[in-house]
Amino acid sequence: MENNNTNMAPEATNTNNVEKPKKKKKRTGKIVFNIITAILFIIIILEAAIGIINMQRISNKEEPIWYLDVKTTENELKTVTEYNLGLYKIVKTDTSKETKITLKPFFLND
Repeated sequence: MENNNTNMAPEATNTNNVEKPKKKKKRTGKIVFNIITAILFIIIILEAAIGIINMQRISNKEEPIWYLDVKTTENELKTVTEYNLGLYKIVKTDTSKETKITLKPFFLND
């Protein structure tokens, strides 16, 4: 009977070895997810920083550092200029009384 017990021990270690790669796959997936999340967070922060710098430049009546495109709409009462930065947009509204500059996410409309 002692021979049967010794045969069982190697089988038990084999099943433990099979389970370890599954844990490694979960760890690898978690690491990849964390890296992608960190990259997206950095992109959002950089876009916001560029947006704030561009807002200051526009308020000083200078050209923005970087933008994708510009859209200008003119009415009798106001002129609206939108600078598209990607994730954000800067909206400059000129009226006869004042100039208003706002930083908004790309999906918000006036």
